[in-house]
Amino acid sequence: MTTTATTTATGTPLLRVRDLRVEFTGPRGADPVPAVRGVDLTLHRGETLGIVGESGSGKSVTALAVLGLLPGTARVRGSVRLDDRELIGLPGRELAAVRGRRIAMVFQDPLSAFTPVYRIGDQLVEALRIHRPGLDRAAARKRAAELLDLVGIPAPDRALDSFPHEFSGGMRQRAMIAMAVANDPDVLLADEPTTALDVTIQAQVLDVLRTARRETGAALVLVSHDLGVIAGMADRVAVMYAGRVVETAGVDELFAAPRHPYTLGLVGAVPRLDGNRGPLVPIPGTPAPMAELPPGCPFAARCPLVEDRCRTAEPPLTGDGTSGSDPGTGADGATAHLAACVRAGELAERRPAPTEVYPVPEVPAASAAAPVPREQRPPVLEVEGLTKTFPLLKGTVFKRRIGSVHAVDGVELSIREGETLGLVGESGSGKSTTLFELLRLAAPESGRIELLGRDTAALSRAEAHRMRSDLQIVFQDPMASLDPRMPVGDIVAEPLRAQRAAKEEIARRVPELLRQVGLDPAHAVRYPHQFSGGQRQRISIARALAVRPRLLVLDEPVSALDVSIQAGVLNLLQSLKAELGLSYLFVSHDLSVIRHLADRVSVMYLGRTVEQGEVSAVFDRPRHPYTRALLSAVPLPDPAAERSRTRILLAGDPPSPTVRHTGCPFRARCPVYAGLDEGSRGRCETEAPPLTTAGPAAAGAPEPDHRAACHFPEG
Repeated sequence: MTTTATTTATGTPLLRVRDLRVEFTGPRGADPVPAVRGVDLTLHRGETLGIVGESGSGKSVTALAVLGLLPGTARVRGSVRLDDRELIGLPGRELAAVRGRRIAMVFQDPLSAFTPVYRIGDQLVEALRIHRPGLDRAAARKRAAELLDLVGIPAPDRALDSFPHEFSGGMRQRAMIAMAVANDPDVLLADEPTTALDVTIQAQVLDVLRTARRETGAALVLVSHDLGVIAGMADRVAVMYAGRVVETAGVDELFAAPRHPYTLGLVGAVPRLDGNRGPLVPIPGTPAPMAELPPGCPFAARCPLVEDRCRTAEPPLTGDGTSGSDPGTGADGATAHLAACVRAGELAERRPAPTEVYPVPEVPAASAAAPVPREQRPPVLEVEGLTKTFPLLKGTVFKRRIGSVHAVDGVELSIREGETLGLVGESGSGKSTTLFELLRLAAPESGRIELLGRDTAALSRAEAHRMRSDLQIVFQDPMASLDPRMPVGDIVAEPLRAQRAAKEEIARRVPELLRQVGLDPAHAVRYPHQFSGGQRQRISIARALAVRPRLLVLDEPVSALDVSIQAGVLNLLQSLKAELGLSYLFVSHDLSVIRHLADRVSVMYLGRTVEQGEVSAVFDRPRHPYTRALLSAVPLPDPAAERSRTRILLAGDPPSPTVRHTGCPFRARCPVYAGLDEGSRGRCETEAPPLTTAGPAAAGAPEPDHRAACHFPEG
């Protein structure tokens, strides 16, 4: 069961940050650019402080400034006191003795943090011996193995001799946590420790962080953009915007009754696994560049509650019951609720929902095709038994095939007109390979692909070229998929030129498309770098819509966006689907987004479809143990709900796709298999489960569209 340790902020603070300011040298002698503007934080022993905010809000810079890890171009002012010792201005040698021993850091990208040419064991031994000169190498290696075992890495003695690239992403992050806790630090700083991880691996890493905090007694500062992670881990939360803390409170109070419009917007913009499918509440606009902050409140230009006085003076961080000596603690020792907003008192009294403050966008509920029963709508995409293998080669000059990578090994997909199918699964499950096989519009290695009733195996080159206008893709990273040398108007017009459209049609369609995705047609002469991340993704969508496709493939289209920008893009996709009668194949690792947007969902594991059906059926009554584990691992932005949930932590990582597994490929990680008797296990070990109707629904009626590949679907 997931719990958060509720602590009372009493006693002397362990870490005290006061008026922390960080500036970076401006380009070519320009004025310095502020990154952190007067941050105050307090951390007590055994406490977890969560820091949240959009990209560029100053979260990571604050964490790095505490440890003195900022580059030489940074100017740091203010005070950072660990117990009674000032860290700002401390000589490098003395600060190095504090790093790793008193304060340790878990970085966002462990592959960059580890030295790639040294073994994991050597790096752990170095971290131990540098702070304990009397510890011999054999004892340090023994301690290193104990640390890897503590963080859940299997066969720790053997893992010590592995290089970082031989570990999976989750194992590298666990090894990074092992290095951080090696010397029993007083404070752990974790900077986005789960950002690049699958939801199941994220759950493992968060569990390891809880274990590390419990075993060492360390206080934890957790920097994250994921409100669900913060809700499940933190005792107190600090919300940052434009380089300063704009709200701070105990985790329950902050999520239940935000007092700053920015916090309220963040909560309303998050799609929830347990929420409704209504429109999300995006925060309008984008943060102002830190070098061009306006006078007054920096959030004023985006705030729905803005008043004239907001534009003249920046409001201080104040609230009820502050003690003055400790901005995170009230006079009675309890956690104070502070907000930098002139209308914080009004919000505290009203306790409004986000939709009461932010205008709710008009998003059509469904397309015209939706009232028609699914079986009566024409199929857009049908995939049966799709497989794709890649050769596993050995040798530098004369390469020989020594095996195969079974990237896709039996995928089943079905999309009808006006429908959104969500495709989910861990990294390496075969989602991207499946997309590439669909986009090739050619004969698959085996199986069948039908697009708009046409078998792709029977298409000539000319027919495939004509059909490409019916199938378009929106990529994950818009900046990488947009040519930086071309104006936006030319980028949107490119598919039309490829289809040999007339110049008059191109001139008419480009402004129409930009308007359709919420952009100003006058900006067609601008280049991609002159737009924000969300605007660039809208440009990608406009380009995909240029040739009027029937099916839009969306490959993680919002994973690189801040939550407030993500909400606007998801609302746009819902509107376009209803307006144009589109069908979507939506690939995402975020099951909350799938719950919000999709009509049906298909779950992949190790190249196979293991469960599929209507979203409500699969999410409310999952039949496959892998789906149940995925859903249980998704954090909810609700501290009370997080405390009452039971996590299903899967053991290890997915097995290698280079091995053709007999029986059920999930059984090595399956909690149901682990609980079976020997007689029942034999079926899982020898017989691959087919994708069949998953059994009766809760009310007793069958669900023919809900299928699962499991011998024991009821667990």
